[in-house]
Amino acid sequence: MLPINYVIIEGTDLSGKTTLYNSIHKSTGFKYNIQDRSCLSMLCYAKLYGRPEDVHRERLLREISDLNNFIVILLLPKDEILARLARRGDEMQDAVSLIRLYEIFTDEVSKIQNAPNVLVVRDVLSTERLTENVRSKLALYESSSPEIVGKSLQSLVGVFPYPEIGRAHV
Repeated sequence: MLPINYVIIEGTDLSGKTTLYNSIHKSTGFKYNIQDRSCLSMLCYAKLYGRPEDVHRERLLREISDLNNFIVILLLPKDEILARLARRGDEMQDAVSLIRLYEIFTDEVSKIQNAPNVLVVRDVLSTERLTENVRSKLALYESSSPEIVGKSLQSLVGVFPYPEIGRAHV
């Protein structure tokens, strides 16, 4: 068994993070410690607003390098995010900033998407189907054999394009 300490749900504004958060909690009886946003969001927002990125990048690498974390990234199509913005608005983002944020997320996700504990959801799914897909991935991940966990550790070194991963995080 590979116990999961944190399920981290990431994505741009209007991607459905809070809906998924609530649905997983409800359907699992609060089995998991779920975070709605974490280090990936901190990094992306730092880039969006021109803030220093190094600390957030390092924390993201640590977060992903901990195989007891499972990260779900909702990276829906850009037109879906903009349609949600048109339907319900957003307190913080307008179309221009949301598109820029989407581009930043897309770039950062491309760097981590092959980590063994990262699930990237790119399709628009019903809440029920998305929840079931995530729950099944969590169950499969939790039941990883020691051999699979070892291979997952090995694969982390090749996943990250950052040279510091080899010396500081694995």
